[in-house]
Amino acid sequence: MRLKTAKYFLLAGCVLMALFLLLCAATEQRVYGCIGAAFAFASLIFWLVFGRCPACGGVLGRASGKHCPHCGKEIDW
Repeated sequence: MRLKTAKYFLLAGCVLMALFLLLCAATEQRVYGCIGAAFAFASLIFWLVFGRCPACGGVLGRASGKHCPHCGKEIDW
């Protein structure tokens, strides 16, 4: 999977998490909070699995530059 696609999936998971947590706060139903927490956890695991440098395999984390912070190779976002 390309890093650009992985970033979009991460963004979608974060948006869904925020929506469910806001829905939980508005309706006071705990099930929405649990669903929001599940989206947060799934997004984190997804990024840890697919958000890696294609050259060295290092986790990119919050790196947003054009080069990997571990090996220095150029990253195609």
